[in-house]
Amino acid sequence: MPYSIFIKGMVCNRCKTEVTQLFKDFNIVPVDVQLGEVVLEQELTKEEVPLIEKHLEQFGFKVIYDNQAKVTTKIKTLLIELIESGTFDLKLKLSGYISEKLDYEYHYLSGLFSEMEGTTIEKYFIQLKIERVKELIDEGENELVEIAHKLGYSSQAHLTNQFKNITGITPSHYKSLNKKE
Repeated sequence: MPYSIFIKGMVCNRCKTEVTQLFKDFNIVPVDVQLGEVVLEQELTKEEVPLIEKHLEQFGFKVIYDNQAKVTTKIKTLLIELIESGTFDLKLKLSGYISEKLDYEYHYLSGLFSEMEGTTIEKYFIQLKIERVKELIDEGENELVEIAHKLGYSSQAHLTNQFKNITGITPSHYKSLNKKE
Protein backbone atom coordinates (compact mmCIF):
# COMPACT_ATOMS: atom_id res chain seq x y z
CA MET A 1 0.00 0.00 0.00
CA PRO A 2 1.50 3.39 -1.00
CA TYR A 3 2.80 5.56 1.83
CA SER A 4 3.31 9.33 1.65
CA ILE A 5 5.97 11.37 3.38
CA PHE A 6 5.40 15.12 3.46
CA ILE A 7 8.48 17.31 3.25
CA LYS A 8 8.76 21.00 3.99
CA GLY A 9 11.04 23.13 1.86
CA MET A 10 10.63 21.54 -1.55
CA VAL A 11 9.95 24.45 -3.88
CA CYS A 12 11.38 23.57 -7.28
CA ASN A 13 12.23 20.77 -9.68
CA ARG A 14 15.82 20.72 -8.41
CA CYS A 15 14.43 19.92 -4.95
CA LYS A 16 12.51 16.99 -6.40
CA THR A 17 15.70 15.70 -8.02
CA GLU A 18 17.70 16.02 -4.79
CA VAL A 19 15.05 14.26 -2.71
CA THR A 20 14.66 11.48 -5.28
CA GLN A 21 18.41 10.90 -5.28
CA LEU A 22 18.57 10.95 -1.49
CA PHE A 23 16.01 8.14 -1.27
CA LYS A 24 17.78 6.18 -4.01
CA ASP A 25 21.03 6.52 -2.03
CA PHE A 26 19.24 4.52 0.68
CA ASN A 27 18.09 1.97 -1.91
CA ILE A 28 14.53 3.23 -1.62
CA VAL A 29 12.96 3.99 -4.99
CA PRO A 30 10.03 6.41 -4.65
CA VAL A 31 6.85 5.64 -6.55
CA ASP A 32 6.39 9.39 -7.09
CA VAL A 33 8.06 12.61 -5.98
CA GLN A 34 6.12 15.85 -6.09
CA LEU A 35 6.80 19.19 -4.45
CA GLY A 36 6.32 18.57 -0.75
CA GLU A 37 5.47 14.87 -1.01
CA VAL A 38 7.25 11.59 -1.62
CA VAL A 39 5.19 8.46 -2.25
CA LEU A 40 6.80 5.15 -1.35
CA GLU A 41 5.65 1.58 -1.88
CA GLN A 42 5.79 0.95 1.85
CA GLU A 43 6.38 2.73 5.12
CA LEU A 44 9.96 3.40 6.20
CA THR A 45 11.39 1.22 8.95
CA LYS A 46 12.15 2.62 12.42
CA GLU A 47 15.83 2.54 11.49
CA GLU A 48 15.37 4.36 8.17
CA VAL A 49 13.27 7.26 9.52
CA PRO A 50 16.00 9.07 11.52
CA LEU A 51 18.58 8.52 8.77
CA ILE A 52 16.31 9.91 6.08
CA GLU A 53 15.31 12.85 8.31
CA LYS A 54 18.95 13.68 9.03
CA HIS A 55 19.93 13.65 5.37
CA LEU A 56 16.87 15.68 4.34
CA GLU A 57 17.78 18.32 6.93
CA GLN A 58 21.26 18.60 5.42
CA PHE A 59 19.56 19.79 2.22
CA GLY A 60 17.29 22.19 4.11
CA PHE A 61 14.22 19.94 4.06
CA LYS A 62 12.15 18.72 7.00
CA VAL A 63 9.70 15.83 7.35
CA ILE A 64 6.23 17.02 8.32
CA TYR A 65 4.12 14.98 10.71
CA ASP A 66 1.46 17.50 11.72
CA ASN A 67 -1.71 17.17 9.60
CA GLN A 68 -2.33 20.92 9.51
CA ALA A 69 1.23 21.50 8.31
CA LYS A 70 0.67 18.85 5.63
CA VAL A 71 -2.40 20.72 4.32
CA THR A 72 -0.47 24.00 4.36
CA THR A 73 2.34 22.36 2.40
CA LYS A 74 -0.19 21.05 -0.14
CA ILE A 75 -1.54 24.59 -0.59
CA LYS A 76 1.97 25.94 -1.18
CA THR A 77 2.68 23.15 -3.64
CA LEU A 78 -0.48 23.89 -5.61
CA LEU A 79 0.42 27.57 -5.80
CA ILE A 80 3.98 26.88 -6.92
CA GLU A 81 2.80 24.40 -9.55
CA LEU A 82 0.20 26.88 -10.80
CA ILE A 83 2.86 29.56 -11.25
CA GLU A 84 5.35 27.18 -12.83
CA SER A 85 2.76 25.90 -15.30
CA GLY A 86 2.61 29.31 -16.97
CA THR A 87 -0.95 28.59 -18.06
CA PHE A 88 -3.04 31.07 -16.19
CA ASP A 89 -6.68 31.58 -16.83
CA LEU A 90 -7.60 35.16 -15.93
CA LYS A 91 -11.04 33.89 -14.93
CA LEU A 92 -9.51 31.41 -12.47
CA LYS A 93 -10.60 32.00 -8.90
CA LEU A 94 -7.80 30.97 -6.63
CA SER A 95 -10.21 30.05 -3.85
CA GLY A 96 -12.19 27.70 -6.09
CA TYR A 97 -9.06 26.16 -7.56
CA ILE A 98 -7.53 25.35 -4.16
CA SER A 99 -10.81 24.10 -2.69
CA GLU A 100 -11.42 21.81 -5.62
CA LYS A 101 -7.88 20.40 -5.65
CA LEU A 102 -7.76 19.72 -1.90
CA ASP A 103 -11.44 18.92 -1.37
CA TYR A 104 -11.84 21.29 1.59
CA GLU A 105 -13.90 24.44 2.07
CA TYR A 106 -11.81 27.48 1.19
CA HIS A 107 -12.77 29.24 4.43
CA TYR A 108 -11.13 26.41 6.40
CA LEU A 109 -8.03 26.35 4.19
CA SER A 110 -7.64 30.13 4.30
CA GLY A 111 -7.89 30.26 8.09
CA LEU A 112 -5.51 27.33 8.53
CA PHE A 113 -2.96 28.81 6.14
CA SER A 114 -3.07 32.22 7.83
CA GLU A 115 -2.66 30.62 11.24
CA MET A 116 0.26 28.43 10.17
CA GLU A 117 2.08 30.89 7.90
CA GLY A 118 1.21 34.30 9.33
CA THR A 119 -0.02 35.56 5.97
CA THR A 120 -2.98 34.99 3.69
CA ILE A 121 -2.98 32.59 0.76
CA GLU A 122 -3.47 35.54 -1.59
CA LYS A 123 -0.49 37.48 -0.21
CA TYR A 124 1.68 34.37 -0.33
CA PHE A 125 0.60 33.76 -3.93
CA ILE A 126 1.48 37.34 -4.89
CA GLN A 127 4.92 36.91 -3.30
CA LEU A 128 5.47 33.74 -5.32
CA LYS A 129 4.39 35.48 -8.51
CA ILE A 130 6.75 38.40 -7.90
CA GLU A 131 9.64 35.98 -7.27
CA ARG A 132 8.79 34.28 -10.55
CA VAL A 133 8.70 37.68 -12.30
CA LYS A 134 12.22 38.33 -11.00
CA GLU A 135 13.39 34.95 -12.31
CA LEU A 136 11.89 35.60 -15.73
CA ILE A 137 13.42 39.09 -15.86
CA ASP A 138 16.81 37.63 -14.88
CA GLU A 139 16.53 35.03 -17.66
CA GLY A 140 16.01 37.89 -20.12
CA GLU A 141 14.06 35.79 -22.59
CA ASN A 142 10.66 37.48 -22.20
CA GLU A 143 9.40 41.02 -22.45
CA LEU A 144 7.44 42.33 -19.48
CA VAL A 145 4.15 42.12 -21.38
CA GLU A 146 4.83 38.42 -22.02
CA ILE A 147 5.70 37.85 -18.37
CA ALA A 148 2.47 39.58 -17.34
CA HIS A 149 0.48 37.28 -19.62
CA LYS A 150 2.31 34.13 -18.43
CA LEU A 151 1.55 34.92 -14.79
CA GLY A 152 -2.09 35.84 -15.26
CA TYR A 153 -1.90 39.60 -14.88
CA SER A 154 -4.59 41.56 -16.70
CA SER A 155 -1.94 43.95 -18.06
CA GLN A 156 1.70 44.96 -17.90
CA ALA A 157 0.63 47.96 -15.80
CA HIS A 158 -1.02 45.66 -13.24
CA LEU A 159 2.15 43.60 -12.95
CA THR A 160 4.29 46.75 -12.64
CA ASN A 161 2.08 48.16 -9.88
CA GLN A 162 2.08 44.92 -7.91
CA PHE A 163 5.84 44.47 -8.37
CA LYS A 164 6.49 47.99 -7.09
CA ASN A 165 4.14 47.51 -4.12
CA ILE A 166 6.02 44.36 -3.08
CA THR A 167 9.63 45.26 -3.91
CA GLY A 168 9.59 49.06 -3.76
CA ILE A 169 10.98 49.34 -7.30
CA THR A 170 9.63 48.87 -10.80
CA PRO A 171 10.47 45.81 -12.91
CA SER A 172 12.54 47.97 -15.28
CA HIS A 173 14.53 49.36 -12.32
CA TYR A 174 15.04 45.80 -11.07
CA LYS A 175 16.25 44.78 -14.53
CA SER A 176 18.72 47.70 -14.70
CA LEU A 177 20.08 46.85 -11.22
CA ASN A 178 20.78 43.30 -12.30
CA LYS A 179 22.54 44.42 -15.48
CA LYS A 180 24.93 46.53 -13.37
CA GLU A 181 25.80 43.52 -11.22
